[in-house]
Amino acid sequence: MPQELDKVDIAILNSLIEDGRKSFRQIGREIKISTPTVQARYRRLVNLGFIKSVSPVLDMSKLDDNTKKEITQVSKAKTSKVKPESNLRVRFLVTFVSNQYMAVQKL
Repeated sequence: MPQELDKVDIAILNSLIEDGRKSFRQIGREIKISTPTVQARYRRLVNLGFIKSVSPVLDMSKLDDNTKKEITQVSKAKTSKVKPESNLRVRFLVTFVSNQYMAVQKL
């Protein structure tokens, strides 16, 4: 059964997609809700399995070749262990606004 996401959930996701390093307080100020509400909503999204992990986006051009190889090996090992979940049925539309920002809408 698809999970229902409301406008607050989507606003939190969009804010994190824009910059995953934002604090709950910063997100709350941005979307005009309290910090504890952002925390509770984030925990709910994680518990529902909608947010699977929080990962850095690396600028590989700033790394030397040896470091790139090491990071690539770790990345391949981690992604090979990830198994798709067949019971997760959330449908959403992803719109790329720019190369740094993505809008997510529930269908």
